[in-house]
Amino acid sequence: MKTPPRPHDEMQRLDALRTLRALDTPVEERFERITRLAQKFFGVAMAAITLVDEERQWFKSIQGLDTRQTDRRISFCGHALLEEHLFVVEDAAQDPRFADNPLVTGHPHIRFYAGIPLRARNRQPVGTLCLIDNRPRQAADMDFDALQDLASLTEREFTFDSPGNRAPTNTIRGGARENLLDEVTGLWNWAGLVRQLEESNQRLKLIGGDMTLVWLRVGFDRTSLSAEETNHLRRDWAEKLLSGLEFFDTAGVVSEGDFLMMVSESDRAQLLVRLGMVAQRLSPEEGRDGDQRFPTHLAFAAIRCIDGRLGVAELLDQLEMALPDPDNASGTLALIDGNQRSRVALL
Repeated sequence: MKTPPRPHDEMQRLDALRTLRALDTPVEERFERITRLAQKFFGVAMAAITLVDEERQWFKSIQGLDTRQTDRRISFCGHALLEEHLFVVEDAAQDPRFADNPLVTGHPHIRFYAGIPLRARNRQPVGTLCLIDNRPRQAADMDFDALQDLASLTEREFTFDSPGNRAPTNTIRGGARENLLDEVTGLWNWAGLVRQLEESNQRLKLIGGDMTLVWLRVGFDRTSLSAEETNHLRRDWAEKLLSGLEFFDTAGVVSEGDFLMMVSESDRAQLLVRLGMVAQRLSPEEGRDGDQRFPTHLAFAAIRCIDGRLGVAELLDQLEMALPDPDNASGTLALIDGNQRSRVALL
Protein backbone atom coordinates (compact mmCIF):
# COMPACT_ATOMS: atom_id res chain seq x y z
CA MET A 1 0.00 0.00 0.00
CA LYS A 2 1.26 3.45 -0.89
CA THR A 3 0.69 6.06 1.83
CA PRO A 4 -0.33 9.43 0.34
CA PRO A 5 2.62 11.86 0.47
CA ARG A 6 2.23 15.28 2.11
CA PRO A 7 2.15 18.37 -0.13
CA HIS A 8 5.32 20.47 0.01
CA ASP A 9 3.27 23.39 1.36
CA GLU A 10 1.32 21.34 3.92
CA MET A 11 1.41 24.03 6.62
CA GLN A 12 -0.17 26.62 4.31
CA ARG A 13 -2.75 24.04 3.26
CA LEU A 14 -3.68 23.31 6.88
CA ASP A 15 -3.94 27.04 7.60
CA ALA A 16 -6.40 27.37 4.71
CA LEU A 17 -8.40 24.42 6.07
CA ARG A 18 -8.63 25.95 9.55
CA THR A 19 -9.69 29.29 8.08
CA LEU A 20 -12.77 27.59 6.59
CA ARG A 21 -14.00 26.70 10.11
CA ALA A 22 -15.82 23.76 8.53
CA LEU A 23 -13.93 20.86 10.10
CA ASP A 24 -15.86 18.99 12.82
CA THR A 25 -19.09 20.86 12.07
CA PRO A 26 -22.55 19.29 11.74
CA VAL A 27 -24.23 17.82 8.70
CA GLU A 28 -25.81 20.55 6.54
CA GLU A 29 -28.52 20.10 3.93
CA ARG A 30 -26.72 22.32 1.38
CA PHE A 31 -23.83 19.83 1.23
CA GLU A 32 -26.09 16.78 1.53
CA ARG A 33 -27.88 17.88 -1.66
CA ILE A 34 -24.59 17.84 -3.56
CA THR A 35 -23.53 14.35 -2.47
CA ARG A 36 -27.04 12.94 -3.02
CA LEU A 37 -27.01 14.38 -6.55
CA ALA A 38 -23.51 13.03 -7.25
CA GLN A 39 -24.43 9.57 -5.99
CA LYS A 40 -27.61 9.44 -8.07
CA PHE A 41 -26.22 11.04 -11.26
CA PHE A 42 -23.18 8.76 -11.45
CA GLY A 43 -24.94 5.68 -10.06
CA VAL A 44 -22.23 4.95 -7.50
CA ALA A 45 -22.49 3.31 -4.10
CA MET A 46 -20.96 6.26 -2.25
CA ALA A 47 -20.34 9.98 -2.74
CA ALA A 48 -18.61 12.25 -0.26
CA ILE A 49 -17.33 15.73 0.50
CA THR A 50 -14.13 15.29 2.49
CA LEU A 51 -11.83 17.59 4.41
CA VAL A 52 -8.30 16.37 5.11
CA ASP A 53 -6.45 17.54 8.23
CA GLU A 54 -3.13 16.37 9.72
CA GLU A 55 -4.27 12.84 10.50
CA ARG A 56 -7.81 12.36 9.20
CA GLN A 57 -9.98 12.28 6.16
CA TRP A 58 -13.17 13.75 7.65
CA PHE A 59 -16.55 13.66 5.90
CA LYS A 60 -18.53 16.89 5.81
CA SER A 61 -21.16 14.94 3.87
CA ILE A 62 -21.29 11.31 2.80
CA GLN A 63 -23.90 9.10 1.15
CA GLY A 64 -23.80 5.31 1.28
CA LEU A 65 -21.48 4.89 4.27
CA ASP A 66 -22.18 5.33 7.99
CA THR A 67 -18.89 6.78 9.16
CA ARG A 68 -17.57 10.27 9.89
CA GLN A 69 -13.85 9.85 9.23
CA THR A 70 -10.98 7.54 8.25
CA ASP A 71 -7.23 7.61 8.76
CA ARG A 72 -5.44 9.88 6.27
CA ARG A 73 -2.70 7.26 5.80
CA ILE A 74 -5.12 4.86 4.09
CA SER A 75 -7.24 7.50 2.33
CA PHE A 76 -7.68 7.81 -1.42
CA CYS A 77 -8.44 11.50 -0.96
CA GLY A 78 -4.94 12.07 0.41
CA HIS A 79 -3.68 11.17 -3.06
CA ALA A 80 -6.35 13.24 -4.83
CA LEU A 81 -5.22 16.37 -2.92
CA LEU A 82 -1.96 16.32 -4.88
CA GLU A 83 -3.66 16.45 -8.27
CA GLU A 84 -4.46 19.60 -10.18
CA HIS A 85 -7.85 18.38 -11.35
CA LEU A 86 -8.99 14.74 -11.23
CA PHE A 87 -7.66 11.58 -9.56
CA VAL A 88 -9.13 8.28 -10.78
CA VAL A 89 -8.59 4.67 -9.74
CA GLU A 90 -10.56 2.39 -12.06
CA ASP A 91 -9.93 -0.85 -10.14
CA ALA A 92 -8.23 -0.53 -6.77
CA ALA A 93 -7.87 -4.31 -6.44
CA GLN A 94 -5.60 -4.32 -9.51
CA ASP A 95 -3.70 -1.14 -8.63
CA PRO A 96 -0.45 -1.84 -6.72
CA ARG A 97 -0.87 1.43 -4.79
CA PHE A 98 -4.17 0.27 -3.28
CA ALA A 99 -4.53 -3.51 -3.70
CA ASP A 100 -3.66 -4.22 -0.04
CA ASN A 101 -5.33 -1.09 1.35
CA PRO A 102 -7.70 -2.06 4.23
CA LEU A 103 -10.48 0.01 2.60
CA VAL A 104 -10.12 -2.26 -0.45
CA THR A 105 -9.55 -5.63 1.22
CA GLY A 106 -12.18 -4.89 3.91
CA HIS A 107 -15.21 -2.68 4.44
CA PRO A 108 -16.33 -0.73 2.37
CA HIS A 109 -14.48 -2.78 -0.31
CA ILE A 110 -13.54 0.10 -2.59
CA ARG A 111 -12.87 -0.80 -6.22
CA PHE A 112 -13.49 2.50 -8.03
CA TYR A 113 -12.56 6.00 -6.88
CA ALA A 114 -12.73 9.41 -8.56
CA GLY A 115 -11.95 12.59 -6.64
CA ILE A 116 -11.59 16.27 -7.50
CA PRO A 117 -9.67 18.56 -5.09
CA LEU A 118 -11.72 21.23 -3.32
CA ARG A 119 -9.82 24.48 -2.95
CA ALA A 120 -10.01 27.34 -0.48
CA ARG A 121 -10.01 30.95 -1.65
CA ASN A 122 -6.20 30.98 -1.78
CA ARG A 123 -6.39 27.88 -4.03
CA GLN A 124 -4.95 25.54 -1.42
CA PRO A 125 -6.54 22.04 -1.61
CA VAL A 126 -8.48 21.34 1.58
CA GLY A 127 -10.48 18.26 0.63
CA THR A 128 -12.27 16.50 -2.20
CA LEU A 129 -15.60 15.77 -3.81
CA CYS A 130 -15.35 12.08 -4.56
CA LEU A 131 -17.22 9.11 -6.02
CA ILE A 132 -16.67 5.59 -4.66
CA ASP A 133 -18.00 2.26 -5.89
CA ASN A 134 -17.73 -1.41 -4.98
CA ARG A 135 -17.13 -2.47 -8.57
CA PRO A 136 -14.56 -1.39 -11.19
CA ARG A 137 -15.53 1.35 -13.62
CA GLN A 138 -14.09 2.85 -16.80
CA ALA A 139 -13.25 6.54 -16.54
CA ALA A 140 -14.11 7.02 -20.21
CA ASP A 141 -17.73 6.10 -19.45
CA MET A 142 -18.22 8.90 -16.90
CA ASP A 143 -19.04 12.60 -17.35
CA PHE A 144 -16.37 14.19 -15.18
CA ASP A 145 -17.33 17.67 -16.40
CA ALA A 146 -20.48 17.24 -14.30
CA LEU A 147 -18.36 16.21 -11.30
CA GLN A 148 -16.23 19.33 -11.76
CA ASP A 149 -19.39 21.47 -11.82
CA LEU A 150 -20.50 19.89 -8.53
CA ALA A 151 -17.03 20.46 -7.06
CA SER A 152 -17.24 24.14 -8.03
CA LEU A 153 -20.64 24.39 -6.31
CA THR A 154 -19.15 22.78 -3.20
CA GLU A 155 -16.27 25.25 -3.13
CA ARG A 156 -18.72 28.12 -3.41
CA GLU A 157 -20.79 26.78 -0.51
CA PHE A 158 -17.68 26.70 1.66
CA THR A 159 -17.17 30.43 1.04
CA PHE A 160 -20.60 31.18 2.57
CA ASP A 161 -20.40 31.11 6.35
CA SER A 162 -23.48 29.87 8.22
CA PRO A 163 -23.03 31.14 11.83
CA GLY A 164 -25.10 28.35 13.35
CA ASN A 165 -23.08 25.60 11.67
CA ARG A 166 -19.50 26.81 11.86
CA ALA A 167 -17.07 25.60 14.49
CA PRO A 168 -17.48 27.49 17.80
CA THR A 169 -14.80 30.05 18.54
CA ASN A 170 -13.20 27.96 21.31
CA THR A 171 -13.05 24.32 20.25
CA ILE A 172 -9.58 23.58 21.62
CA ARG A 173 -9.01 23.15 25.35
CA GLY A 174 -5.88 21.77 26.93
CA GLY A 175 -4.53 20.81 23.52
CA ALA A 176 -7.36 18.37 22.73
CA ARG A 177 -10.32 18.91 20.41
CA GLU A 178 -13.68 18.74 22.14
CA ASN A 179 -16.13 16.35 20.55
CA LEU A 180 -19.12 18.55 19.72
CA LEU A 181 -20.85 16.29 17.17
CA ASP A 182 -23.28 13.43 17.70
CA GLU A 183 -21.63 10.27 16.37
CA VAL A 184 -24.82 8.78 14.93
CA THR A 185 -26.51 11.73 13.21
CA GLY A 186 -23.61 14.11 12.55
CA LEU A 187 -25.58 16.97 14.15
CA TRP A 188 -24.37 18.99 17.14
CA ASN A 189 -24.40 16.98 20.35
CA TRP A 190 -25.51 18.48 23.68
CA ALA A 191 -22.16 20.18 24.32
CA GLY A 192 -22.13 21.58 20.79
CA LEU A 193 -25.72 22.79 21.09
CA VAL A 194 -25.08 24.62 24.34
CA ARG A 195 -21.97 26.23 22.85
CA GLN A 196 -23.90 27.38 19.77
CA LEU A 197 -26.78 28.67 21.89
CA GLU A 198 -24.44 30.66 24.10
CA GLU A 199 -22.70 32.23 21.10
CA SER A 200 -25.99 32.98 19.32
CA ASN A 201 -27.52 34.47 22.46
CA GLN A 202 -24.49 36.70 22.93
CA ARG A 203 -24.59 37.75 19.27
CA LEU A 204 -28.27 38.71 19.54
CA LYS A 205 -27.54 40.70 22.68
CA LEU A 206 -24.70 42.62 21.02
CA ILE A 207 -25.99 43.28 17.50
CA GLY A 208 -29.75 42.71 17.78
CA GLY A 209 -32.09 40.47 15.82
CA ASP A 210 -34.00 37.44 17.00
CA MET A 211 -34.36 33.71 16.49
CA THR A 212 -36.79 30.91 17.24
CA LEU A 213 -35.81 27.91 19.33
CA VAL A 214 -37.67 24.63 18.71
CA TRP A 215 -37.58 21.42 20.74
CA LEU A 216 -38.78 18.29 18.95
CA ARG A 217 -39.50 15.08 20.82
CA VAL A 218 -39.83 11.95 18.70
CA GLY A 219 -41.65 9.16 20.51
CA PHE A 220 -40.67 5.57 19.81
CA ASP A 221 -40.52 2.23 21.63
CA ARG A 222 -36.83 1.69 22.36
CA THR A 223 -37.43 -1.76 23.87
CA SER A 224 -38.57 -3.22 20.53
CA LEU A 225 -35.49 -2.06 18.60
CA SER A 226 -31.86 -3.09 18.47
CA ALA A 227 -29.13 -0.46 18.81
CA GLU A 228 -28.50 -0.69 15.06
CA GLU A 229 -32.20 -0.18 14.25
CA THR A 230 -32.38 2.78 16.65
CA ASN A 231 -29.35 4.41 15.04
CA HIS A 232 -30.83 3.88 11.58
CA LEU A 233 -34.05 5.60 12.67
CA ARG A 234 -32.17 8.50 14.27
CA ARG A 235 -30.15 9.10 11.09
CA ASP A 236 -33.35 9.06 9.05
CA TRP A 237 -35.07 11.54 11.38
CA ALA A 238 -32.05 13.85 11.34
CA GLU A 239 -32.05 13.83 7.53
CA LYS A 240 -35.76 14.72 7.39
CA LEU A 241 -35.31 17.43 10.01
CA LEU A 242 -32.42 18.97 8.06
CA SER A 243 -34.54 19.20 4.93
CA GLY A 244 -36.74 21.75 6.73
CA LEU A 245 -33.86 24.04 7.74
CA GLU A 246 -32.55 27.08 5.91
CA PHE A 247 -28.98 28.39 5.50
CA PHE A 248 -28.77 30.25 8.82
CA ASP A 249 -30.55 27.51 10.83
CA THR A 250 -28.93 24.68 12.73
CA ALA A 251 -29.99 21.61 14.69
CA GLY A 252 -28.62 19.25 17.29
CA VAL A 253 -29.33 16.21 19.42
CA VAL A 254 -30.51 16.51 23.03
CA SER A 255 -31.01 12.76 23.55
CA GLU A 256 -31.94 9.70 21.47
CA GLY A 257 -35.37 11.00 20.53
CA ASP A 258 -35.02 14.72 21.28
CA PHE A 259 -33.75 17.36 18.85
CA LEU A 260 -33.25 21.11 19.14
CA MET A 261 -33.49 23.54 16.22
CA MET A 262 -32.27 27.13 16.09
CA VAL A 263 -34.36 28.76 13.37
CA SER A 264 -33.86 32.20 11.84
CA GLU A 265 -37.53 32.49 10.77
CA SER A 266 -39.25 35.38 12.58
CA ASP A 267 -42.56 35.32 10.69
CA ARG A 268 -45.10 33.27 12.65
CA ALA A 269 -47.02 31.97 9.63
CA GLN A 270 -43.85 30.91 7.82
CA LEU A 271 -42.53 29.23 10.94
CA LEU A 272 -45.70 27.13 11.21
CA VAL A 273 -45.45 26.16 7.54
CA ARG A 274 -41.85 25.04 7.96
CA LEU A 275 -42.51 23.08 11.16
CA GLY A 276 -45.55 21.53 9.51
CA MET A 277 -43.32 20.29 6.68
CA VAL A 278 -40.93 18.75 9.22
CA ALA A 279 -43.84 17.06 11.00
CA GLN A 280 -45.20 15.69 7.71
CA ARG A 281 -41.82 14.26 6.72
CA LEU A 282 -41.32 12.64 10.10
CA SER A 283 -44.84 11.27 10.40
CA PRO A 284 -44.90 7.56 9.43
CA GLU A 285 -47.20 6.13 6.81
CA GLU A 286 -49.83 3.75 8.08
CA GLY A 287 -48.62 0.16 8.04
CA ARG A 288 -50.63 -1.75 5.47
CA ASP A 289 -49.96 -5.07 7.19
CA GLY A 290 -50.53 -3.85 10.74
CA ASP A 291 -46.82 -3.56 11.56
CA GLN A 292 -45.64 -0.91 13.99
CA ARG A 293 -44.36 2.32 12.46
CA PHE A 294 -42.02 4.87 13.98
CA PRO A 295 -42.15 7.47 15.31
CA THR A 296 -45.22 6.74 17.40
CA HIS A 297 -45.66 10.36 18.51
CA LEU A 298 -44.30 13.83 17.65
CA ALA A 299 -44.29 16.76 20.08
CA PHE A 300 -42.99 20.28 19.37
CA ALA A 301 -42.32 23.27 21.61
CA ALA A 302 -41.07 26.63 20.31
CA ILE A 303 -40.12 30.04 21.69
CA ARG A 304 -40.33 32.85 19.15
CA CYS A 305 -38.44 36.15 18.98
CA ILE A 306 -35.56 35.24 21.30
CA ASP A 307 -33.46 38.40 21.62
CA GLY A 308 -30.67 37.39 24.00
CA ARG A 309 -32.23 38.71 27.21
CA LEU A 310 -33.02 35.27 28.65
CA GLY A 311 -30.20 32.90 29.58
CA VAL A 312 -29.69 29.60 27.78
CA ALA A 313 -30.64 27.48 30.82
CA GLU A 314 -33.91 29.40 31.28
CA LEU A 315 -34.80 29.04 27.59
CA LEU A 316 -34.18 25.29 27.63
CA ASP A 317 -36.17 24.83 30.85
CA GLN A 318 -39.14 26.73 29.39
CA LEU A 319 -39.05 24.67 26.21
CA GLU A 320 -38.84 21.28 27.87
CA MET A 321 -41.63 22.12 30.32
CA ALA A 322 -43.85 23.28 27.45
CA LEU A 323 -43.52 20.06 25.41
CA PRO A 324 -46.96 18.48 24.86
CA ASP A 325 -47.25 15.07 26.52
CA PRO A 326 -48.20 11.91 24.59
CA ASP A 327 -51.88 12.38 25.49
CA ASN A 328 -51.95 15.23 22.96
CA ALA A 329 -52.34 14.50 19.27
CA SER A 330 -49.12 13.71 17.43
CA GLY A 331 -47.73 16.84 15.79
CA THR A 332 -48.97 19.25 18.47
CA LEU A 333 -46.86 22.41 18.84
CA ALA A 334 -46.73 24.39 22.09
CA LEU A 335 -45.85 27.92 20.94
CA ILE A 336 -44.49 30.56 23.32
CA ASP A 337 -44.74 33.99 21.73
CA GLY A 338 -43.87 36.70 24.24
CA ASN A 339 -46.51 36.51 26.97
CA GLN A 340 -48.85 34.45 24.80
CA ARG A 341 -49.00 30.67 24.78
CA SER A 342 -50.93 28.63 22.26
CA ARG A 343 -51.30 25.11 20.89
CA VAL A 344 -51.11 24.47 17.14
CA ALA A 345 -51.84 21.23 15.28
CA LEU A 346 -49.06 20.72 12.71
CA LEU A 347 -50.57 17.51 11.32
